[in-house]
Amino acid sequence: MAIVGFSWRGVLLVGLLAAGALMLARPVASACQRPVSAFQKLVELRDAPSPARAAPTRGMIDAILLVKESDYLAFPLHAAAGAAFEKAGCAPDAVRDQWRKAAMHSFAPFAAEISADGLRRTAPPGADLPRMIGAYAAEMPWFTDNLLRVSRALDAS
Repeated sequence: MAIVGFSWRGVLLVGLLAAGALMLARPVASACQRPVSAFQKLVELRDAPSPARAAPTRGMIDAILLVKESDYLAFPLHAAAGAAFEKAGCAPDAVRDQWRKAAMHSFAPFAAEISADGLRRTAPPGADLPRMIGAYAAEMPWFTDNLLRVSRALDAS
């Protein structure tokens, strides 16, 4: 299904630019050392008890979370981060985590193939990728449809 005015090149470009900005925003060395969860940090910030935190601030964080979790934005961001982390020689867990997140947001077959390739390249030797995908789906069932796409892409190759 085509979305009027929607450009995959534009989405990928935004993703690449955002991933680049993220990498510049914090030292590459610390971003490369371990998996990073902006989602978790935002939830903690939103839910922290603070009498000074106004409802509009919580609402703004909720809006950021909603946009951040959009597959159309999250997939290219995580795929770009995975590729950049690979190229930079980051810690395997940090790289693999970005490809896992890209897989969770693989909203179309092409995205699933890109994610599957990233997971294949970064999986530990002897890893059972279908089992890993199944574990991700069990842990976060709201991503099951996207992860099934990735599983099919893994099976197809």
